[in-house]
Amino acid sequence: MLGLSLLVTQAFKGMPLRVDIGGAARGHWQAGATLFSKRQGQMNLSCAQCHDQNFGQRLYTDLLS
Repeated sequence: MLGLSLLVTQAFKGMPLRVDIGGAARGHWQAGATLFSKRQGQMNLSCAQCHDQNFGQRLYTDLLS
């Protein structure tokens, strides 16, 4: 299973995802978008700040989406 997961991950790396956010999924999508851009915490940061400013760069070994 691990080998198959690796094969699929490597084969589709960089390909765009097409997500249907119509119908019942619309409310969940909006809630997630609001949470992603909401500033919070002691440093008053949002997820969007790091992910938008550092898109494609690496944080340790992880590629930022």
